[in-house]
Amino acid sequence: MVGFKIVYGDLLKPFPLAHAALAHMIVWPVTTIHLYRANTLATFVSKRRMVEFGASHSDAGNWEDVPPITADRAELVEFAAEQASFRARAAALFPHALTVRYEDLRASFLAILWHLGVPDAPFTEQLRKLAPVDLREAVANYDEVADFDAEAA
Repeated sequence: MVGFKIVYGDLLKPFPLAHAALAHMIVWPVTTIHLYRANTLATFVSKRRMVEFGASHSDAGNWEDVPPITADRAELVEFAAEQASFRARAAALFPHALTVRYEDLRASFLAILWHLGVPDAPFTEQLRKLAPVDLREAVANYDEVADFDAEAA
């Protein structure tokens, strides 16, 4: 069994590699798991920390020292709309995919294994979160964009 992770922008934006990957995934039988993050602010923070500070892998570096970002509300509104559009397009392109919220990954682990057709196994975490659990620590102007934090709702 072969698997890979691809983010919305790499699959659904007009890039040659994206078109080739998407065509392959539609034509050939590919077992798909649509993992998405319901918390728009957490997704935005994660992406910004990766772009601005290179914080992309939890086993590489000391990310506790990364300063809070400032979230531009207009940029966040646009990001939220783009993510919603990507989610809808992915759902339409892969109607047989198992859809799992990132926030429910641990609870959904057995369903993921069953969907992949692999034997049950315990869920183990070998990586750690890069961003603080409380987004107030990761976003300097949190109060201005708190309505995008699904965890706070």
